[in-house]
Amino acid sequence: MLLMVLACEERTPLEQLRRDIGVGPTEVREAVAPLLDRGYVAVAADDAADLTITAEGKQAIAALWAVQERTEEALYTGFSATERDQLQGLLRRVQDNALRMARRAGD
Repeated sequence: MLLMVLACEERTPLEQLRRDIGVGPTEVREAVAPLLDRGYVAVAADDAADLTITAEGKQAIAALWAVQERTEEALYTGFSATERDQLQGLLRRVQDNALRMARRAGD
């Protein structure tokens, strides 16, 4: 998921990435560490708070994209396009509610 976000943006502030995947500062660093180790992402040369996707990362995402699409199609078998959209909307709302709850707990 992190690679997919970075593939779309090419360069993403670590804080934005953290919000995009709904985790805390420690968890985002833990999630990014294996990607850095494998050379899929790099810290931006001009800003240590930004991550960039590397050529290796782009190759990995290209390979993963096909797998993700096949998996998604299998999961949504029997769903109409409208039902898929409704489900995704409902899941986004659940995620938004969970994030809101987490923020309140941190206050």
